[in-house]
Amino acid sequence: MEKKNPGGRPPNYTAQQLSQAVAVLEAKFPDERPSATAVKDQLCLLFNVSKGTNAQSLEGELQRFYTERDERRERDMIEALPTSMQSDSADVGKAVEKQILAAFGRGFAELKKKANREVCELQQDKTQLHRRIEGMELEIAEKDAEIERLKADLGNAENQIVLKQHELDQAVARIRDLETADESGQRILNELSKLLDGRGLSYAPKFGH
Repeated sequence: MEKKNPGGRPPNYTAQQLSQAVAVLEAKFPDERPSATAVKDQLCLLFNVSKGTNAQSLEGELQRFYTERDERRERDMIEALPTSMQSDSADVGKAVEKQILAAFGRGFAELKKKANREVCELQQDKTQLHRRIEGMELEIAEKDAEIERLKADLGNAENQIVLKQHELDQAVARIRDLETADESGQRILNELSKLLDGRGLSYAPKFGH
């Protein structure tokens, strides 16, 4: 019965023929594992297999053959061991597993400790950064408040200037009215003195007759 190849066309040789070809080559070269090319040549020689056999397909079949044979040999050797040795190997396996797990545990604990330390440092840096930001925000708020106060003072000063300018304009207009009415210079001076008295202003009118 031919061995079927699940990846494509079935091979034109059987599993038994493949095994026999490998056995012949291993007998000739016991220290080497036969290659696909050597096995193909042996199949052609022993069983008249077509030389057109796909080398890539044969390589896959040969690797599966080696894998299955190695696993079978390992099982046979393990089963051939005395029961006491099998029990001892199980105990050794458990001891090795325990040591490996302990090593993993120590490594994990160290990594966790390091990670916690780094997280703590990052949290401290974050807290300091928040404090700096809060301080800067407070400074900005204080400066904004000072700017608003200065703007208010400037607005008040501008209003006072407008008011004083209006009063001065009224005084000048009245003086001109008095000059136009051809009143005496003394009366003009008296009126001007009344209007501008206390303001630190002086006015020297020119009289025209």
